[in-house]
Formats: sequence, structure tokens, C-alpha cells
Amino acid sequence: MTTHKKRITAFKLLLLFSTFLVQSQSRVSWATDSDDLPQNSIKSIAPDKYGFIWMSTENGLVRYDGKDFEIFNSQNIGIKNNRLFYIIGNAKKDSLYINTDVEDDYILINRHTAKKIDPAKFPKARQYVRGITNIPFTANGIPSVLFGLPKMPYKIPLPSEYYYVIANDTISFYNPEGKIMVSQHFEYESNARFFSFGETLFYLKDNGDYARIDSNGVLWKHLDISIGAEGRLIWNIISQQVFIYSKNNVYTISAKNDALQKSLLITGENLIADNVGPDLSRYKKRHSLFWKSDKRTWNI
Repeated sequence: MTTHKKRITAFKLLLLFSTFLVQSQSRVSWATDSDDLPQNSIKSIAPDKYGFIWMSTENGLVRYDGKDFEIFNSQNIGIKNNRLFYIIGNAKKDSLYINTDVEDDYILINRHTAKKIDPAKFPKARQYVRGITNIPFTANGIPSVLFGLPKMPYKIPLPSEYYYVIANDTISFYNPEGKIMVSQHFEYESNARFFSFGETLFYLKDNGDYARIDSNGVLWKHLDISIGAEGRLIWNIISQQVFIYSKNNVYTISAKNDALQKSLLITGENLIADNVGPDLSRYKKRHSLFWKSDKRTWNI
């Protein structure tokens, strides 16, 4: 199979930027040309089991190896449509999936390459992408264009293949066979504040109050941070990374001893002003982020 390999020297609208750590401070450098990208709107970014970085766009799938970008599309892997949705699945199990704008048109990322698959032979592809009966979609991170209404029911898959379903102010914990193990009442304002670390679900309010949720119940705690009206929470579900952008600072959020912790990563950068076109609301929905610590690079 022949794929199109292109050397990307720059990006437009913030799709990729690098940080260099100098004396414990981060400096952000921006690039401004996306002529070699298949499309300048990246919906999601995910690392695979082997360390390659994958990006879904509206004109094909892109793989980054640290030097070159390789494009997979209708010309070389036989998909029916190049307009891709979100990358979902389990990187550790070497099974990441993406569906296109055409029904039953799926891609599998496996063994550091991508190929079109028959979803009938890969039932987990449909399970990840479509969710379960009566649940509109499977969570693919935050933000997401699939949220729709603030409290639209949805499913959050876990590494163990257990999962949570959030609907109608109720959180239900399911086993892999689809049986409800625990169901509990939980009032919330928006799906866009739920995220998970491992098998534990979290809900973070704008004022820093957060709930730790698992099969044993709900425990409320506080994180010393305020998201604010211009801030945002970003959750990369594949890499299991959470970030908060607040007051021109970017923080990484981690879970240790069942409690959330923050760590300042970038300071003094107005990411919104630097990276959006005229339609800010549409751009916010496309924000994705991944931190690769060994190479000290951000990908957005």
C-alpha cells in the first residue's frame, strides 16, 4: 500500500505547537502555514501504543512520527469519505477506531498503521463509536461537537471495558456485558465537566469543587483553581490527560491518592486570541490537546 508522506513545516489556526522548557518556564512557538495538511481543522489527536500521534481531520487521517506526517484517505485505504469524526478506543490494547461521515465506514489504527475495516467483523468499533442502546453517543473527550444539549445522555468507556452512562441526573455503572452494577442520583449542569482517570469518574465545577465518583459512591473535594468564563477544560480520553486553561495559564490535572492535583505547564499565553479565526464558538468545539513529555511538545 502506498501512502502520501508529506513533511509538515507549519500549521494554521493552532493545530500544532511546541513548547521548549527553559529554566522551568515554557515558551510557545507558533507556526502559520497549513498548506501541506489535508485539512486545517483537526478534530482529535491521540497517541497509539507505539508512540505515533494520530490526528483526524475533515479530509483524512494523519500519522505523525516525530518528523513526517503520513496521510491515510480514500485514495490509499479505500474509505468512502475523507470526513472523519473522533478517534476512540483503547491505545494500550492497540485498537483505535474512527468512523467517517458515511454509515459503516470505519478505520482501525493497529500496529502503527491504519486500514479500512468491516465493522461486522469488528463489533467493538460500533460499540465505541455508537455507544449502547438508547444512548446517543460515546464520549470522545472534551470539548466535543457531539455534546449537543448540555445534558445529552452519553457513555464514558473505561480501560477495563466497564463504563459509565450519564443521563437524567443519574450515573449508572455497567459491566462489559451491559449489566447495571450501580446506579446513583447525581445532579449536574453539563456533560462537559465529566472526565475519567483509570476507572474513576470525576466531575469538576468552575469554582474548583469536584466530585470523585466510582462504584462505591460520590465524594466531594476541592481543587484550588477557577476555570472562569474564558477558561476551558480539555480532556484527551485516549491519552488519559486532562488540562485546564485559565487566565492565560495552562495546567495539567492528575489524580493521585484519589484526589485531583494541578501542575502549571504554560504561563502567560493567550491561547484563545492566538489561535482562533472569526468564528470563536465553532473553534472552541474543535479544541483537542495532547502533551508528550519525552519530546516536550504540545499538540492541539
